[in-house]
Formats: sequence, C-alpha cells, structure tokens
Amino acid sequence: MTLNAGAEDFFKSHVEDYKTEHYESGYRSFMSVRQERYLAEIDRLTFNTDEPRVIEAGCGPGYMAVALADRGFRVSAIDTSDGMLGLTRTLFASSNRPEPELEVGSIEDVPFEDGRFDLYVSAGVIEYLESDDRALAEAFRVLAPGGYLIVSITNRFSHAGAFEAIIESAKRQPILLGAVNRLFEALGRRVVRAREFRVRKHSPRIFRQSVERAGFEVLRDAYFYFLPWPHPFDRLFPKMSDRINRRLDWLAESKLRGLGEGYYVVGRRA
Repeated sequence: MTLNAGAEDFFKSHVEDYKTEHYESGYRSFMSVRQERYLAEIDRLTFNTDEPRVIEAGCGPGYMAVALADRGFRVSAIDTSDGMLGLTRTLFASSNRPEPELEVGSIEDVPFEDGRFDLYVSAGVIEYLESDDRALAEAFRVLAPGGYLIVSITNRFSHAGAFEAIIESAKRQPILLGAVNRLFEALGRRVVRAREFRVRKHSPRIFRQSVERAGFEVLRDAYFYFLPWPHPFDRLFPKMSDRINRRLDWLAESKLRGLGEGYYVVGRRA
C-alpha cells in the first residue's frame, strides 16, 4: 500500500506553490498552525541525550526539519517527492545549517534501521493512505524504546469539513473554477486547484485507539485550527481569517475542542 497516487502526483507537481501558499504567505494556514502545535509539544518532551535523533516522515518543504535542527536534534527526513527534498536542502543551505540526512521514501516503508530514533514526527501524510496500521507499525519499528511519536490527522467531525464534498465538486467544474480563479487573481491571491483524490478523514477516538494498538502509550492529544469557514475561503479573506483563527485558539481547551479541523496524538513507544 502506498500514498494515494493522485495525492502524490498533486504534491509533486505543485512543490513551489505548496511552500508559498502554506508557509510563506504571511498568514496562518492549517499547516503552519499544525507546525506551531508540534513544536510546542516537542519543547515539553525530555530526552536522555543532548543530541536526540529525529525522523520527519513526509518533510515537505523542510520548515519543520529546520525548526527541529535549531532545537538541537540530529535530523533525518523522508518524502516521496524529490522536489520537496530539494526545497529542504535549499532551506538548510541558505541558513548555513548542516544538511540533514534525506531519503526518498514512504512512511509505510521507512528506509532506516530499527530503533534508530528518539522522536518520530509526521504531519499531513497518513490521511492520504488507505489505512493507518502499516505507517504506525513503521513508526514503532524505527523508534528506540521510550521514543516519542507525534502524528496528526484531519478530523472527520470538524464543521469546516462538512462542506468539502460540495466545494471539491464545484472545483471540478471548469466554468465555475475559471470564474473563481479570475476573482482570486484580481485580488492578488493564488488560484484554486481542483483535487482529484480523497483526503481520508479520521475519527479522533478511533485514531487514538489505532496508536495505542500499535504499541504506543498516548501521553497527550489535542485539536487545532478552528476557522469558522472552509477552505479556500481562508485564502480569499486572509487577514480576517488570520485574526479570527487566533481568537478561536481558546476552543482547543474548551468543550467545543472536537470542532477543530486538525487533531494530533503525542505517544511514547513501550
């Protein structure tokens, strides 16, 4: 089983757009908020070595990998896209950081030996697989005993996701998509792209059980990203979306936390 072929082609063919849209826009995105949450969780962890080893499974353009290197980790990373790995190399080189160990690879077949890492992080990948089990088994395998795992999913019960099927269907209508993109271009926004593949939405409760079944003790779990309207409307109104998104962060600690679009688990290998 491998990464959804449509998803893999989509990301490989839009490498630069992905980096610019989600990490360099100057506004919060689902991906940048997820990274903020991951790093806050990582800062709470304790390791038995001054230079712990981390693997990022699905490193994308490399922003998480750089942040991990800045925290003193020895970084290894994999991605199915040579283009994403190239962006990661460039990002490290431009800041004079030592280049991480980079390999082309899938999170279902990690090209590193057993028990090598103290921390495993993966964001925005497992929802493009047909199942969680093999990826979680690989995470368990490459972690040393006592090593930590942080993995996120897209919450099936988020209000924002309720409109996704309608929006994705509309984006596949050429006339409508053309009209929307003319509006986006007139406002100086990046165009909207049709998506021909499915993002697998998870039940957080069931995902947590899957993590536990894979051999991890769950230390913490949390929801994030509470924007009241679905994508791509956050890009149409980026300043307003950014302000509202920040003001709604408190929901993560409330009884309404289950409305968050994203959910992650922090676990420890037995």
